[in-house]
Amino acid sequence: MFTKLKLLFGILLFLLIGSLFFKPALAAAYTISGIVKDDNGNILPQTQMNLGSNFGSSNTTTDSNGYYQFVVNNDGYYTITATP
Repeated sequence: MFTKLKLLFGILLFLLIGSLFFKPALAAAYTISGIVKDDNGNILPQTQMNLGSNFGSSNTTTDSNGYYQFVVNNDGYYTITATP
């Protein structure tokens, strides 16, 4: 009985110590995307887009259909600015 208890304790200790050193490398990724249009509803291709937050900033350009996309790893508040 004591041997089984020692074995169980050893396995639990191994799992606990292992979990401290081997953290999963998976991080959540979020997509922020849209289509840029002017006030008349016309698509705006080749528009410079800036995504800003307290995590930093990123830039991209809309494609021929006015589509842009940012992939971010942190949830939070973001500001998107378009510069035609």
